[in-house]
Amino acid sequence: MYRIVHCRMWRRGGSFRNLSGPATPNAQHLWLYLLTGDSTIAIPGVIPTTREGLASHLDWKANATFDRCIAEITAAKMAIIDWKAGLIWCPSAFRYNKPQSPNVVRSWGKAYDVLPECKLKTTIRKAIKTFCSDLGEAFDKAFEEGFPEALPKGFLFPDPDPDPDPVPAKASKKRVAAVDGFDDFWLVYPRKTGKGDARLAWARARREGRLISILEMGKRAVVDGQITLVELNEHLVERSAKDRQWLKDDGEFIPNPSTFLNQSRWLDQWKPIRSKHAGVHIDDPTWEYETYRKADAKKHHDHEHWLEYVSAMADLPPRTAPPFEEWLKNRGGA
Repeated sequence: MYRIVHCRMWRRGGSFRNLSGPATPNAQHLWLYLLTGDSTIAIPGVIPTTREGLASHLDWKANATFDRCIAEITAAKMAIIDWKAGLIWCPSAFRYNKPQSPNVVRSWGKAYDVLPECKLKTTIRKAIKTFCSDLGEAFDKAFEEGFPEALPKGFLFPDPDPDPDPVPAKASKKRVAAVDGFDDFWLVYPRKTGKGDARLAWARARREGRLISILEMGKRAVVDGQITLVELNEHLVERSAKDRQWLKDDGEFIPNPSTFLNQSRWLDQWKPIRSKHAGVHIDDPTWEYETYRKADAKKHHDHEHWLEYVSAMADLPPRTAPPFEEWLKNRGGA
């Protein structure tokens, strides 16, 4: 059984606000606010706010403790956050707040229209469309009437193209769920080998809960190596462009797609390529620690000769570089 709780209690509910609260920020209190707080809008689970704004509404400080609470919630896949755009989404909120009529869905369209433009906004729109389709024809029609059309071609965050290889209409729901998202994966995966085996591996990963859709977040138990379909494709786009091993020898070391899926290879630790700027290597900070000492990076990162040192040490085997101060002394620096 569920009860209606008015969002205004966070600002106008004197009795509620006078209750004793946690000594320090905690994830349970934060989660309750994300579901019921006065920053929410008509669309369930959608909160347009910044990191500092969220902390302020709770009378908390936007510090490491606050970030730890946020990390607990996002790690459990209870919320997706884009701080840069100022947008939070709790996917499971749809399940507990079904619209009472198609007119409610139409009203969601107005709230959606003023959300900040970002990839998360596009993801939310797609999820609402799927949600309304599951509710029936009347709600599906209300979505089409109440929400803006797909963004024009060339816009920064357009809606994804329709599935180029849809499952036949007579396919069972179980079959649809098993292959849902596969074609998007196949489109971005850099090695197109063994599509049939890859499709079977995809279905297996979906059944085991290692690959889940946004709408399944909160419904399925969290398992080792779990990743959403959106996160997987983002991982592949980034890794295809930056993974040193994958870029070597014309992609010879990229695993077959079925192997990648069966072994949950998105969990691999991989090394990014090193780019050059004005003759100096500029790398991901995690890259630095593999060649030289973490203490040196922390102590000397702002030194005027640090990037020169990084460039000189970049091709040495891991953890074989001389200490920065020793290198500087031999170089003749002060």
